[in-house]
Amino acid sequence: MNYYSITILGFILVSVVLSAILWRDRKNDLNFFGRHKKLALICILFLCFVAITAFYTRYIEPNAIQVKEITVGDAFIKKSISIAFIADLQINKYTKPSWIEKIFKEMDAIKPDIVIYGGDMISNEGNAYDPIHMGSATYNGEIEYLRIFKPLVEKYPSYFILGNHECGIGNLSRSDSRRWTGDLAKDVTEAMIAMGAKPLINGLDCPEVDNQKICFFGIDDIWLGTINFEDLDGWTTSTPLIFLSHNPDGILYWPKEIKKPDLVLSGHTHGGQIYLPFIGPLGNAGVELGKKYYRGLNYYEDIPIYTSIGLGESGGPVRFMSAPELTVINIAP
Repeated sequence: MNYYSITILGFILVSVVLSAILWRDRKNDLNFFGRHKKLALICILFLCFVAITAFYTRYIEPNAIQVKEITVGDAFIKKSISIAFIADLQINKYTKPSWIEKIFKEMDAIKPDIVIYGGDMISNEGNAYDPIHMGSATYNGEIEYLRIFKPLVEKYPSYFILGNHECGIGNLSRSDSRRWTGDLAKDVTEAMIAMGAKPLINGLDCPEVDNQKICFFGIDDIWLGTINFEDLDGWTTSTPLIFLSHNPDGILYWPKEIKKPDLVLSGHTHGGQIYLPFIGPLGNAGVELGKKYYRGLNYYEDIPIYTSIGLGESGGPVRFMSAPELTVINIAP
């Protein structure tokens, strides 16, 4: 059991015990709450609400995968192309096989033409490193857990980009490299390629689907400062192009002299992870575009940007009004 589970269970237990004490004291007119029975009842209801919300936030919503589907029209497409977008898996030693099986089942129901992994495939947060010893060698456990996705990668044509977690860079640590948790970008890249996925790290690829071309261009994580757009020279601009940037801020780097992409796919934000009505996302993902771009379809200078809520969590396995998301993009005539 991880730290967050223990903390939340302890919090729920305290709420239940306090509710029981208040319920007992409201029956005794000699006690404060016995003389103020309405206040006692309000406190009990509040504690119950908080306990139920905490349980839901930790144990219900993080395990409830939703499939979000959007359609983008393109004049050069004659037959619809289905793209499944998997963002922010952040796989680690606490990831349950049953949760991965849910992703596999949803994917088989969708039957996409192409699957894109949008970065942050491992957690690499510095507090969940799980070394695996094989003979005299030691491997990073998260890389080994990632290999569970091999059947999915082999089944559907797959591309991937990298995110800040592969590089060990967090929002709070990005200005101080001494606080980075270790660069595992090479390890993740090698593991994904070995499974059969194609990297799009400052790279372009234009596969054919139903005898029609579609281009994908992906960049390295922007916080590394190593992105470039040289490969875009190979793009025939009459071919639809989807720009893959783990962080939605990637669009801010798009060269002004090059035709705008047809769509941007991003993740990184987790939708704020905790989302409150009238307030919005609580989590701070360090996105310059602002929290408007933390989820869903938005526009920047007429360029559609879709930011997936993603499937994993940062900081701890908690979500509220930000259920894990598997995104399906239909590029339609």
